[in-house]
Amino acid sequence: MVGGGLTISALSTFAVPFAVKSLPFVIALRVICGLGEAAAAPGGFHIIAHWFPKAEKVTAYDLVCSPFIATLIQINRRSAVIPTGAYFGIVYGMV
Repeated sequence: MVGGGLTISALSTFAVPFAVKSLPFVIALRVICGLGEAAAAPGGFHIIAHWFPKAEKVTAYDLVCSPFIATLIQINRRSAVIPTGAYFGIVYGMV
C-alpha cells in the first residue's frame, strides 16, 4: 500500500512540469498525486505503530511528518515564483 501510493505520487509529480500548458491535465495529475499520498500516509503511520519500539515511536513520527512542515515553510516562496514561470524549480524543490 505504501509503495504503490508513493510510486503513483512520484510519477504524477514528475509529469506535472511537462503538462503545464494544459491546466486540466495538471489538475488531473495533482488529483492522482493526492490519491497516492492519501494511500501512503496512513500506511506509513501503521508501519510505525507496529514496527517501532515504544521509546522510538515519537522520533519515527517526527521523521515521517517533517516533509509536511517543510512544505508549509516553502508555500510563500513558491507562490512568489509562480508568476515567473519557473515551474520545474517549484515542483522539484530547487526554488
